Amino acid sequence: MFEAISMTDQARSMIDDAGLAALQLQDPFVSSEHLLLVLSASANTVARRLLDHFGLSHELVDRNVGLYRQATGYLPLSGGLPIGDGKYDMMFTKAIDLAWNEATYFGGPRGTRGVVGTEHLLIGLSLDPKGFAGNFLPTNGADYVNLRSVLAKFGAQEGAVPA
Repeated sequence: MFEAISMTDQARSMIDDAGLAALQLQDPFVSSEHLLLVLSASANTVARRLLDHFGLSHELVDRNVGLYRQATGYLPLSGGLPIGDGKYDMMFTKAIDLAWNEATYFGGPRGTRGVVGTEHLLIGLSLDPKGFAGNFLPTNGADYVNLRSVLAKFGAQEGAVPA
């Protein structure tokens, strides 16, 4: 579904891994919490560094996703994910669109414009208040303004940004 969007290999891998996370949790669709889970579990990515800056460990994200799932009455469905584009819910798709907008208009610490990196995925997640990640991230200090500010500092540190 997102083939037309230019992404780093790491960003594309995170989207694929979000699908695997949804499948593992037996969820009917890939949603924002799945992408946040895999971004928080990633190693050596800009998104991971941003999350670390705000004290958002994978364990904390995982625990809060579990609480969210309990509170919303998430019921696993058997049969796996739908095939094709239908496996992504609207919040996930919106987060990817917001990530692309961010990459197109502001670029990233690697000086690339129009190429979605893991940092753009994280920012896209933070911008949609209807999704789990869009509530969790800003509540924990990782709102759009703070993410952009820290990202700008990363860009100013030579050699500090992973590929």
